[in-house]
Amino acid sequence: MKRFQRIIAGVLLVVMLVGTIGIIDLTMTEKEDTKRAETEIVHGYGNVITQKEKKNNKIKKNQGNQKSKPWNQQMIQIKSNVEPEKRIKVAILDSGINFSTDLNVIMRKNFIQGDDCSVLYEDLTGHGTAIAGIIAALDNEEGITGINPYVELYSARVLDARLEAPVNRIVEAIDWAIEQKVDIINMSFGIQNNIAELEQAIERADAAGILMIAAVGNGEEIAYPAAYDEVMAVGSLTAEGIPAENSANGEALEIMAPGENILSTGIFGGVLGVSGTSFAVPHVVGAASVLMEKNPEMPASYVRALLDYSANLYGSKDMYGNGIVDLEYALYINEKFKRLYKEHMKKVEKNQKEKQMNKFWGEVLKVIPENEKAVEIFSGLESVEGLWKNGDSNVGHYDLINDGALQMQINSQNQVSFSNEQLTILTYASKFTDDNVQLKDMDKNPYHGFFQQRLSENGTELSQPLLSNYIANYIFLTKVAMAGGNVAQVSYSAMYSSDRTRIINDISTNGVGGMTWQQVFGQMNTDCNTSISNTPQNIKLFLYGIAMHCATDIFAHSAWAEQENEGWSRVRHKKNDSYNADNPDYLPMRFSAAQAVAKNVLVKAYYGNEGYVTDFLLSGIYYGDFYLRNFSENVRLADSVRYNNAKANFDKADLDCHVSDYDRIQ
Repeated sequence: MKRFQRIIAGVLLVVMLVGTIGIIDLTMTEKEDTKRAETEIVHGYGNVITQKEKKNNKIKKNQGNQKSKPWNQQMIQIKSNVEPEKRIKVAILDSGINFSTDLNVIMRKNFIQGDDCSVLYEDLTGHGTAIAGIIAALDNEEGITGINPYVELYSARVLDARLEAPVNRIVEAIDWAIEQKVDIINMSFGIQNNIAELEQAIERADAAGILMIAAVGNGEEIAYPAAYDEVMAVGSLTAEGIPAENSANGEALEIMAPGENILSTGIFGGVLGVSGTSFAVPHVVGAASVLMEKNPEMPASYVRALLDYSANLYGSKDMYGNGIVDLEYALYINEKFKRLYKEHMKKVEKNQKEKQMNKFWGEVLKVIPENEKAVEIFSGLESVEGLWKNGDSNVGHYDLINDGALQMQINSQNQVSFSNEQLTILTYASKFTDDNVQLKDMDKNPYHGFFQQRLSENGTELSQPLLSNYIANYIFLTKVAMAGGNVAQVSYSAMYSSDRTRIINDISTNGVGGMTWQQVFGQMNTDCNTSISNTPQNIKLFLYGIAMHCATDIFAHSAWAEQENEGWSRVRHKKNDSYNADNPDYLPMRFSAAQAVAKNVLVKAYYGNEGYVTDFLLSGIYYGDFYLRNFSENVRLADSVRYNNAKANFDKADLDCHVSDYDRIQ
């Protein structure tokens, strides 16, 4: 273990891995008031094989993304995977993972105190979600397919909207991962100095047999935790097979993987392009998980050694470590390598000699040929910012054609694409009404998909709750968005006067929720570390984000379910309740339905169109375990023509059409 002078544990741990991910530039944020002690820089070889030699490999050129697999998976030689007997548990310590039907998140833990939000948009930056997608996006018709779709994901939300976290939060998350008995921890963050508490947590995870993999960072020296001997330090490659400009290098660098212009999972299950050393790490994590599946009896140290030896080294060790991940070659030499490793471990147990590792590498080099395959490099890649790729059957929305018949209309190009700045606005706005003091109380605000208002504007309880039409509110909000906040221009009478009055009081061309637009976008700039201006088009997009929140919140706050020993009642909104409205494990089809509706809303935002009741017209497969209160009546009041044309379909979602008054608990 490297030994360093210590600095205080209260310093912020910051994602400092250069790159872009749909909505943010991941650069290190230096704090002027943060005390940093001068640190003696000491490097160890970690798991770098000292005898391994650079080879004069032939370069195999490829256009990339032309086969069934994207270029980055081709580069590290990913092959089709079959369902394993044992599923590997991977903890992602990051900014959270947005709910997606394309990601198998087994457990979530939010370590950010006082920042609770719906899992639909808990990851404002999209950073953790993209990492999860590279590792384990499911092999289905949605988005991309990850390196290992059979992985079980454990999400530890530690990084805030600035992609920062105090070290004690990271330590707490590492200990949580140990408690969950995960196999691998993905850490795409770092700091330049060693901190005792972090070092000790890494040692505890190592003692628990967990493989830890982290990004090298963008500084001159490899960052922590990647710099610890117990952690695999991963650098980033471009499609041309050269180290990324901002990928740190040095003797502690262990392995390389693609990290620039990578396709991954975006907002609401879409696809976007990401870049940075952050995104090299999940490639190694995905490959390691496959090797763990093939070798369930072997320790994490074996998988690490196998990855290192099988890597394709065709550059200097300071720049490439042991080389580029090559999963195909690792699987090819697995059995021979395992036999030698077991023999090595017996000698270590018998002799207790620290130099035994170098002897082991020498023995392996005699028996197993080094990786001399041609390295694939790629050109002609297209930059991706889109939410959905061509062929995604979920893009589009229901609407009525001239003859009144109902059909699915798909955009002719079948692609909806927002810029990085626009994605930032949409995701930030989708959470704004949960954070803004003036707008966040759902009992007196029309922005949260609740079927009634129980409090007056000053917060006192009403003797008789006022009904709230969440469908009409959504439609009105899209109209307000089209008008850029100029409510006076909006004509729409199919809503309750109390709802309309609140929205008129809260939104204007000057601002929203008691804040000016300059304040709103200024706060967003602080939180998201990106340059955003409050132009008319961006104001409109922000208001569409608020409309999207209203639409998706219906499935949290107006959903009713048959609860044990209670009959049919509204899904509760209590943090410690298994029936929590924002708990994705309770009635998960609610969140699948919300994701489908969100896609329809985003299409409206893209084209600048008003919302329709048919944006909520979903397949009957979403309903049965839960229904929506006042749904059909709200749809009828909002748009009687469209309601009558599809009455049976709307009724499938309505509580009153399936549950009698006798069985329903108010």
